[in-house]
Amino acid sequence: MKVLGLGGSDHDISSCIVDEGIIKVAIEDERVSRCKYAIGSNLLLGKSRKYCYKALDIKGVEIDKVVIDDILVETAYFGIKEYEKINHHLAHASSCYYPSPFSEAAILVVDNAGSLIKNDKKQGIQTISYGIGENKDINLFNSVLGSNWNTSSLKVNGKAYQLGDCDDSLGHFYKIVSGCLGFKFHDNGNFYFPEAGKTMGLAPYGDNRYYREMSRFVSYHDNGYIEMHLCDEKLKKTIEDILENDAPKDDFACKASIAWAAQKIIEESLLVCGEYLYRETKSKNLCLAGGVALNCVANGILKQKLPFDDIYLFPACGDNGTAIGCAYYGYYKKFDGDKKCNKAISPYFGREYSDKEIDEALNNSDLINVTTSKYLASTAKYIKKGKIIGWYQGGAEFGPRALGHRSILGDPRNKDMKDILNYRVKFREGFRPFAPSILREEMNHYFSYDTESPYMLMAFEVKKDKRHLIPSVVHIDGTARVQTVTKEANGVYYDLICEFNKQTGIPILINTSFNIKGEPIVETPKDAVCCFLKTGIDILVIGNKMVFKKKGDFIMEREEILEKLKEIFVRVCELDIPKEEIDFEDDNFAEAYGINSISALEILLEIEQEFDIEIDDDDLEESLVTDINVLVDYIISKRCNA
Repeated sequence: MKVLGLGGSDHDISSCIVDEGIIKVAIEDERVSRCKYAIGSNLLLGKSRKYCYKALDIKGVEIDKVVIDDILVETAYFGIKEYEKINHHLAHASSCYYPSPFSEAAILVVDNAGSLIKNDKKQGIQTISYGIGENKDINLFNSVLGSNWNTSSLKVNGKAYQLGDCDDSLGHFYKIVSGCLGFKFHDNGNFYFPEAGKTMGLAPYGDNRYYREMSRFVSYHDNGYIEMHLCDEKLKKTIEDILENDAPKDDFACKASIAWAAQKIIEESLLVCGEYLYRETKSKNLCLAGGVALNCVANGILKQKLPFDDIYLFPACGDNGTAIGCAYYGYYKKFDGDKKCNKAISPYFGREYSDKEIDEALNNSDLINVTTSKYLASTAKYIKKGKIIGWYQGGAEFGPRALGHRSILGDPRNKDMKDILNYRVKFREGFRPFAPSILREEMNHYFSYDTESPYMLMAFEVKKDKRHLIPSVVHIDGTARVQTVTKEANGVYYDLICEFNKQTGIPILINTSFNIKGEPIVETPKDAVCCFLKTGIDILVIGNKMVFKKKGDFIMEREEILEKLKEIFVRVCELDIPKEEIDFEDDNFAEAYGINSISALEILLEIEQEFDIEIDDDDLEESLVTDINVLVDYIISKRCNA
């Protein structure tokens, strides 16, 4: 049974197909439209669902059921005649409970604004929902309903979109703070999308100086209700006054301390929510979803402080994940059996691209690529040498975190690598940290808390005696947003980290998303090449192909090889000239430097020793007297295969 789920709201549009209880394909519109968060994308084209059809080689008529998030904009399902709509928070709950390893779990959904609903007491927009999942059934038994939503976005059929920011919303609270700090995406005057991750990253640089002023906007009730008066703009005015008075003295410290207070309030509020949910359910397990669940610092605290034995987060906690929730919901509503309990679910739901598609993308005069069976060892060696790698493998991961298929990788031992990546590759603020990917079996050696964190959605303290070993992934507060990597879930990415560990003794790589500021993560091989060419990424690895820039790192490597060859020539041929005067472009250089069959053999032996390679090409002796470039290309190829 094939179920198509369509999710999102007025942003983060996505599609997913679940077949027989298994996610077969899922993609976010932004990946194919190249419009970040799908803002500005022509949703009438249905790009994400057509991507899913193509990946499975099916047509729309072969879909058995379509389930849609009830706050999804109508243009995103234009042309679909038969469908079922489900509540936004139910879609969130389904996205984290059904893929989880649990047959029973408490469920917490926290976001900015969900569906507009009415219960016995009031009408409002869901901002927090408490639920329980048992076998294949989900019951959301209590919700916080925000009031004073933006009525300009209230449609005639009584539906509010995500534009309906309201009171009593942790997501709206964090959005206001992020907006005041200038962390906005697509600000058109009426609407902006908050870049909340920046607020979270800035917070550890601050202190508690503004906590009391900001915490007065939040109050807690025993029934799980969190009261926040936000729409009267008094919180916004308070922050603006702080900025006006204190920012001129020290802009960074002022903004960082505002972020610190907001982050502290989010952490405290989520703990209150989690403690209430545990009291009501007494469940051993917790599933967490909603945009606020992307706050990995808070998630790490919940993991360590709440009484639940285990916490599960899905890689796409935000509105993009509701497509998967919708598809799962549709499947389990028709399915007669028990819920499947997945021990490990791979996050790579995108389609794989063919060799032909990859070759077409690499057919670029600015590139040189080398196919090698030893690409793992070679990639690890380049990372060890300080090179930045664009890593592109298999189908793309789903959600906002790069998890080893569309990643930019670096050496965590290099204390300068964070700044290099921020300024040379990502083009973003210098305070923003980078995440470590670590072999799961090494987690307890480097982190104070030993647990699985496969989707980079929890932050934990790095052990003090290990911080100096991996300085570029340790944030200012001593924590890191960690991804644990296993062979079962991550395949070749696990193998690469093992190889790096073998060469350096460090089982960790810097892992950041393969994109630049303001753009979605790359999806196609062409996207990867485009990003590679316009950034400071040194080498692109696609499958087993290592790709160099003719005008970049590849040329630098050729120059290094040519310099060493000149030193060998001077030494072996006993030349009485400095190496700088050797001219390999001279058609008669072999005769000019006295190269004969004996000296050519000695030169090749020296090359083997110098570059740690084994020369097995009899024609290379001829290249010493005809075309030195053939020899250089051969050395590079052998080093890639070393």
